[in-house]
Amino acid sequence: MPESDNQNLYLANTQESADRINSRFYSRFPYPWRPKSFGFVEDPYFESRMINQSIGSWAHEVIPENPNIWVAGCGTNQAIYTALKFPEANIVGSDISNKSLKLCADTAKELGIRNLELKEENINTIGYSDSFDYIVCTGVIHHTVNPEATLIKLAKALKTIGILELMVYNHYHVINQTAFQKAIRLLGNNRDNEDIDFDRELLLAKNLIQNYSENNNMADFLKSYNDCDESMFADELLQPILHNYTIESLQNLASKSGLELLAPCIDIFDKAAGTYSWNINFNNENLQEQYNSLSDLERWNITNLLMLENSPNLWFYLQRSDTNRTRKSEREMCEEFLGTKFINNDTVYRVYIEQQNGKYELSENQREYPSLPHNEIDRDIVSLCDGTKYMCDVFENLGIRSNFLTTNNHRLKLTTPAYPYLRSTGETKKAEKALSWS
Repeated sequence: MPESDNQNLYLANTQESADRINSRFYSRFPYPWRPKSFGFVEDPYFESRMINQSIGSWAHEVIPENPNIWVAGCGTNQAIYTALKFPEANIVGSDISNKSLKLCADTAKELGIRNLELKEENINTIGYSDSFDYIVCTGVIHHTVNPEATLIKLAKALKTIGILELMVYNHYHVINQTAFQKAIRLLGNNRDNEDIDFDRELLLAKNLIQNYSENNNMADFLKSYNDCDESMFADELLQPILHNYTIESLQNLASKSGLELLAPCIDIFDKAAGTYSWNINFNNENLQEQYNSLSDLERWNITNLLMLENSPNLWFYLQRSDTNRTRKSEREMCEEFLGTKFINNDTVYRVYIEQQNGKYELSENQREYPSLPHNEIDRDIVSLCDGTKYMCDVFENLGIRSNFLTTNNHRLKLTTPAYPYLRSTGETKKAEKALSWS
């Protein structure tokens, strides 16, 4: 039986049985599906610099240029994306689904990737210790029986100064999803069955959607699944096991696992939806100042509670609690951002495109990357960043207020992997004008 009404844990008996179920599930429904293309940039150190800047390392010194990386729970293509982003890295991709790994290996061969080692292994039982500079684990641990135990394994696998990129489901995003998964388990009488028939559940779920005549939130939610890809349908509506979190419970999970949250990671989904910011803009100045003056965790928690389904994904960078590197708050990162000189990022973007025969080929087309920001003010900032001016001087020249909300927004939309327009020169000073809260 489930530990909480907010989770889908009917099949969560022991970790061993859950691992067998997950292996069967992702062998039947490999996820995600093959994309039409794989893009990459020619600068081999582009991604590591941008991630460093996301956590306030303006000298690009936390993640090295040739890191050891582990993609823990790599699925069919996440290790491919990682290998293309970090061509000078040594990368291990692990998964419990042999079929997913086979698909991943086939793609890697087509793209000529040589810095990736794929392993069929269980992240709940591996023994890596102080091995990796960077670990990517997104959409994985919330499908285990005991996410805390899994996260402890990840923390142990990190080097003392390493960085973990982690994503777990945001509770307010998956209320309908979790409810439907549990309803299918009950309707199919699959509440405690390791030999569950996923094809039977698939037919049952499709039948339910086609014949669900109620006029409510669930009906609206289910409409988008009428014609979607089978793997996506299964991944979202038939998950064997699913935990979900709020900022508060994620922080508690991280703390128990020997980790701490560093900073949000802007993912492609939040970027596309425009829901990447963990900071709320209030109309009242006193209320804004009161909110801005809170710690990052307190602000993020309030945002999660007030924005509900419109809050960002729980996608964060973390570090080990026993590291000797002090975590920087968003305010500290903003102050350093204002006191740093930047230059424009300038590289070339290439793309592998799937052909009619199903194979990927490198397109002859290429373009300068990144293009200019869409926002006019951000374009003006980029145009003045030539390596000779500190950002605080750029702000002053353009008449931009250096308050926390404005500064943090520009930091996120100019110097992070999702918005990689500017690269620090490494030359910094203490900004002469103090950052204001309001």
